[in-house]
Amino acid sequence: MDTRTYIFLAASLLLLASSGPSEACSCFSAHPQTAYCNADVVIKARFVGANLNNSTSGQFGWTQYEIKMSKIFKGSDHITDLQFLYTPSEDSLCGYTHHSTNKSEEYVIIGHMSGGKVQISSCGFIRPWAGLSASQKRGIMQIYKDGCNCTIVPCIAMPCSISRDTECLWTDRFTSRSWKAYQTQHYACLPQGSGTCTWQSMKPRANSSIFRSTAAL
Repeated sequence: MDTRTYIFLAASLLLLASSGPSEACSCFSAHPQTAYCNADVVIKARFVGANLNNSTSGQFGWTQYEIKMSKIFKGSDHITDLQFLYTPSEDSLCGYTHHSTNKSEEYVIIGHMSGGKVQISSCGFIRPWAGLSASQKRGIMQIYKDGCNCTIVPCIAMPCSISRDTECLWTDRFTSRSWKAYQTQHYACLPQGSGTCTWQSMKPRANSSIFRSTAAL
């Protein structure tokens, strides 16, 4: 996990644990490429069971999800035969709740290693595999890993800009009022031979257009 992300999550968990369960979980939207690059583990799996483990320290409990994994996209050095995922049982601690009862549906699951276990949260990228665009599937399987030295910068309000050549400006929220629009669905921020990073279409065609990051918008 990225050091800054780890520190932020750890501090958030400590703050929430000390302030009580009435506090709400807050998440920041992340492009799927960012989620992939910051993760320790990216897999495709089915959720087949759940078990609540009560805390022995008086702090908070954990929910253990049993899964059937079919593919490892990232983290094969951490896991080989993964059977369980862990998440805080409290919603206020960003615990993930799996609502679907369809045990045959496959999900892409992005998690982080902690104490030898794979942890997930409601802030993480957990989506039905069938619901991903063809470009996102291609990104997870082949492309996102090539852009992990690039940084995707979300544009939340005007004016917004990038400060480095290795950054791509993520404008979905501003242009479409949703973080799940075209850049999220079809583009990756990838390095170029010039030492810069640019948006590139992941659609598998020879004349793919390039949606270049701009210095300012």
